[in-house]
Amino acid sequence: AAHYKVCGNISSQFITGLLFALPLLDEDSVLEVLPPVESKAYIDMTLEVLELFGIKIHRDNMMFYIKGNQIYKAGHQVVEGDYSNAAFLDAFNLIGGEVKVEGLKEDSLRGDKIYREYFHMLQSSAEMDISECPDLGPILIGMAAVKQGAIFTGTKRLKVKESERGTVMAEELKKFGIDVEVEENCIIVHPGQLQKPTEMLNSHNDHRIAMTLATLCTLTGGTIEDCMAVRKSFPGYYDTIQSLGIQVRIEG
Repeated sequence: AAHYKVCGNISSQFITGLLFALPLLDEDSVLEVLPPVESKAYIDMTLEVLELFGIKIHRDNMMFYIKGNQIYKAGHQVVEGDYSNAAFLDAFNLIGGEVKVEGLKEDSLRGDKIYREYFHMLQSSAEMDISECPDLGPILIGMAAVKQGAIFTGTKRLKVKESERGTVMAEELKKFGIDVEVEENCIIVHPGQLQKPTEMLNSHNDHRIAMTLATLCTLTGGTIEDCMAVRKSFPGYYDTIQSLGIQVRIEG
């Protein structure tokens, strides 16, 4: 059997891609994911989906034994609601809104399901590890700025997303009058009073930054450059928040 080794602290999308492709090879394969392993939940989700479509993979911790010549079997499956995007709607409940988010699977394997617990922790100054849920980084940092501040650990992977999310959030929150320290694997959001930005905000062409800034702007008002970065994951985002009574004007 061919033996493949992949670092576990790169994007889990590489591991998912291999898990989808290796069962189709003529020969058997072994995939070894080397420690440290981050975003384990996405690997779990991949295996869950593969099993739904008839693919068998034997797992021993982070060793995956994969038979070749497997065939995907068609079927009717329901795609579960997205906890990652749900967090951006549920965030309005932290800042005085009343929003009910439906369609989420309670026994989901999604790592971002933890956002509910972390939102609760933000009611007081807290420390939380986001190494397993880096996509929540921007909205958690933004909500910490509104609340009592917070310390986020396990943040180094925020550098390799659509933007350097830690640095970008620090840059944008400064426009709201909030101080943020970005260290190698830690981000400290200092408590402060959110102020109306005196200059244009910038999404840095990052969908999660755009949605976070939009959430903050519902408190202060503001203008976001490259606001349509949301198309990557939530193309109907602005229509959705307008349906909640939020006033949005999109130009260009």
